[in-house]
Amino acid sequence: WISMVDRLQRASPRAALACYSRASRWTPDDAEVWVRQGETLADLARPEQAVLAYDRALDAAPDEVEIRE
Repeated sequence: WISMVDRLQRASPRAALACYSRASRWTPDDAEVWVRQGETLADLARPEQAVLAYDRALDAAPDEVEIRE
């Protein structure tokens, strides 16, 4: 499903954000969902919210080096 939302993000970032937001409520421990939500928020020029999403990703997967980069 993530690849489908990635394609949606290119066409409609706001719709993709809605999908990632919903997914983060269903799977709050899924770091990938939080990272993608953060990327989408950054694309939408919402940096403060993007940072919060990235922080949630780090909380979900503190050992993931890629999230820190």
